[in-house]
Amino acid sequence: MGLLINYLYRITTSCCYNFGVSTDYGNQQQAEGVADGFGAGESPSSYLRLDTFLPSVIRNLAEEITASMSRRYTGDFQLTITEWRIILQLAAKESLTATEIVEITAMEKSKVSRAVSNLEERGLVARTPAEEDHRTKTLTLSPSGQKLYGSIVPRVLDWEKYLLEGLEISEYRDLLYLLNKLRSRLKDMS
Repeated sequence: MGLLINYLYRITTSCCYNFGVSTDYGNQQQAEGVADGFGAGESPSSYLRLDTFLPSVIRNLAEEITASMSRRYTGDFQLTITEWRIILQLAAKESLTATEIVEITAMEKSKVSRAVSNLEERGLVARTPAEEDHRTKTLTLSPSGQKLYGSIVPRVLDWEKYLLEGLEISEYRDLLYLLNKLRSRLKDMS
């Protein structure tokens, strides 16, 4: 039981430190921390655990999800992850500029530019001058791009269904609720 308490204390202290919450509970707790395994002169920040540090957990999970799902379109359809993400955005919004895609997806501008050029060369994306500013190009899916999108969607939806079979409906609903709550909090913090 003492190990469990020590473990929970370290997680809590680490999380509090990373979120700017004071953990100065006085000398008694500091002494207990040393007795429970914190070395003299060590701060709680040295016990940052990546398996419980939310940014690390979410980033790693996103990478694992992306890698697993990308197997549904990289081989058979010869698309990179960046190209697929662009196709997804264009299918959802019908037309966007490369700058808008960068803003929506938080992908690097250079990666988006290369991917758009590749998609255009393959005839999957069309570039046309924007009505309001002819220097800006609007991107749309070509008929071939729409067909490709239609071929991939059932595969990624089947993959998602298989992944989510590990969750109860209420767990999935709660997960989406919590992720949206974190997204809102991030906007408030900006």
